[in-house]
Amino acid sequence: MFEEKFNKLTNSLKKQFTTYMNELMFTTFIVRKKFDRATGISKTTPAYLFIETYFDIFEDYLSYAGLNLNKDDDYGVIYINAPDGENRLRVDGVTTLVIYALRYHYEDMLKVSSSQTDILMSSTDLRTLIHELGLNKVNKKMSTISMASALRFLASHNIVARATKTFSDPYYTFYILPSIRYIIDSQQMNSLLSEINKDQENNEDNASAAMNEVNNDII
Repeated sequence: MFEEKFNKLTNSLKKQFTTYMNELMFTTFIVRKKFDRATGISKTTPAYLFIETYFDIFEDYLSYAGLNLNKDDDYGVIYINAPDGENRLRVDGVTTLVIYALRYHYEDMLKVSSSQTDILMSSTDLRTLIHELGLNKVNKKMSTISMASALRFLASHNIVARATKTFSDPYYTFYILPSIRYIIDSQQMNSLLSEINKDQENNEDNASAAMNEVNNDII
C-alpha cells in the first residue's frame, strides 16, 4: 500500500516526505505550533502540516518497522511509539526529574487556561519549582548545568522550545510543548511521586531505581 501511494506523489513531494520522515524519526514528536525566535511568535510547523496531509502514507511506512503513528488534534501533536515497548531511549535521573517538574507545571497551568497548548516558563521558575517539589534533594546531581543539559536534550525531541537566550545563560525562557503529555503519563508521574515522598532526604538510591522504571519512552 505504501509503495502505491508514495509513487503517486510528485518528485518534490517525495523529497519533502523524506525530509519530514527523517525529522519525525529523529525527534519522535512533531508539534503543530512552535515558537519561532526570529519572529517572536508561535507558528504552524511545515512538518506537522505535511505529515497531517499525508498521514496515511507516513502511517503505512512506519508500520513496516513495527511503529505506530499517532495524532492528537486537540493539542496538535504527532508522535510515534512502539506498541511492544521496545526501542526505548533511557534518560538520566536529572532529566527524568526535570520532565516530572515540567509535566507538573504544564498540567497546573492548564487549570488556569485550558485553551493553551504551550506554556512559557523561565529558568527562575524552573529552579523554584524544583526546590518546592524537593527534587533537588532526591538527586544531588541536580544543578543549573545539569538542568540546562536536560532541557537541550528535550528541545531536540520537541518537548520544549527555547524562547529567549540559551540554556547556558543564567536566565532564559522556554515553552513547554504539549508533547510533554506523551513522554511521561499519569501512572509514571504517580509512581515517581510515590518514591519522592518516601524520603526526600535520603532516598536517592530508591528514586534512581524508580527512574529506571519510569524513564521515558521516547519511541
